[in-house]
Amino acid sequence: MRGGLRVLQFAFKYVVFVHALGMKTNHFHLSNEPRSAWSGIEIKTMEDSYGKTRVKVADACVRRFGHITINIGRSFFFMEAVWNPARAVQTAFLLSCLVGPWHYYFERSNSLIARVTFHPSRIRDGRFGRFNLMCVQAWQYPGYLVATFVLALCESDNYKRRLFLVAAMQPVTWGDAAGELVGSFFGNIEFPVLGIGEINYKTVEGCAGTLVANLISLAVVFHAHPGHADIFKVPPHVVVAIVAAVGMVAETVAVRSTDNAVILLSCLVALLLMRA
Repeated sequence: MRGGLRVLQFAFKYVVFVHALGMKTNHFHLSNEPRSAWSGIEIKTMEDSYGKTRVKVADACVRRFGHITINIGRSFFFMEAVWNPARAVQTAFLLSCLVGPWHYYFERSNSLIARVTFHPSRIRDGRFGRFNLMCVQAWQYPGYLVATFVLALCESDNYKRRLFLVAAMQPVTWGDAAGELVGSFFGNIEFPVLGIGEINYKTVEGCAGTLVANLISLAVVFHAHPGHADIFKVPPHVVVAIVAAVGMVAETVAVRSTDNAVILLSCLVALLLMRA
């Protein structure tokens, strides 16, 4: 499934970069090649050629299309896996051991497999583009491992485990994506953040977009899961508001490329602390 999604995402990048942005074929190939030889002039060349804002928006659309599609798949997979806690933990551990070495092996390669694997690398991350993506994977799957392990230890009820994991995944899937998309399209008030990339900024507008997306997605999840009123010590709308706020803060303060794991675990801890 992951391989098929990567091919779909790579095709989407081609449409966005070449047809929507009007990128030349040689620049498109350059964006997918290993970044170790990049010096910084590549970013300036592409921003001068296509516009700084347009490159930023194209980067965001491609990265977040892949982010949303892969995380929806992960949500459904782990949502079913938590019915068997041992299997969920084992699967998360296996993915942690396999995905990292896969990216490490292909990081300096210019093969088709490497280009498809690393296609979400942002232009504006420059020579750190592929390394940024490696760090995302290095943190993300251990984050799932810790989350499934904590759920297996702290909650014996299958329905509650499923609800907690699905709810904690919403800020990861939708809030994180909305933050970059809103910030890229509408962001004006920037502030520096820590991260792995040549350009490390977030926007106030993006943070607001993250909060709104968290609220909406969490409200939908709780509406779709009846019988949750007795699970928490506080009313459901308070749970939604607190988890949405926690997800927004975690997305903002986490070092770029670690935020998926930080958001997931922060929201999961918040949910577990509010259990009845």
